[in-house]
Amino acid sequence: MTEEWASLWYQCLTQNIDFSLYCQAREDGNAAKCAVLEAKFDKIAGIYDDFGTLDQWPESGMQSQLWREWFEPRRHLFMSAPRVVSDLRGYEARPGYLLLEVPVHDDAKATGALIAELIDRQRGAGSVGQAPRPKYTLRQVDGKPAHGLQQVRQACRSVARSYLYDLETFEKLRHVDAVAAFVRHEIDNMGWTLDPKARAELESTGRLPEQRLESFKAMLNRCRRDFKAFAANTVRASFPDDRPFESTVLDIH
Repeated sequence: MTEEWASLWYQCLTQNIDFSLYCQAREDGNAAKCAVLEAKFDKIAGIYDDFGTLDQWPESGMQSQLWREWFEPRRHLFMSAPRVVSDLRGYEARPGYLLLEVPVHDDAKATGALIAELIDRQRGAGSVGQAPRPKYTLRQVDGKPAHGLQQVRQACRSVARSYLYDLETFEKLRHVDAVAAFVRHEIDNMGWTLDPKARAELESTGRLPEQRLESFKAMLNRCRRDFKAFAANTVRASFPDDRPFESTVLDIH
């Protein structure tokens, strides 16, 4: 797990309508509504207790203050991380963790080697075991995340902006024009490619040749299908997961 994976999990959960309804019910003190949703999704209460009510994903992403303020107090839910203990009076020993006093060298690698050697000795002596797994971990298949980072990135990016409306006139665009607008503005973010001639034409006219348009439309639809599946499964604390699961997700065409 990395911070980016956690941010993708967050983005998917924000678009889960069932979770949003549960957040509203908790805030309103609507016990009946909460009970209905808790009966349908057995992990939803725990997710809310850990995550709280989520804001929409900010434009500046992981660099935003909103993300930092949400993630830092919850980092431990996603990943085990080292920390500096400056006040021993408040320290409590935990299984799988070591409190070390290490001489710090100018060469960070030399310091790291000392730490590695010390941990190896402690493990050999049976003095320390494996740190417990964080509460939220990535769904694994054959020892790897069930879906690759790039696939999940593309899924999230595909719904970040719909481009359903003209950016200048705010008039609703035809679907083919909305797809072309998406490609024009997001092609690099999606990691897609387009030959220089067609790209120049897209920039100047806002249009794509029919064959290329159909190709990009198919790729965009696939990414958005992935997103809906990933977002649906977040309400059962499973991510990245595209298995069929009945949960309502915001529909973005």
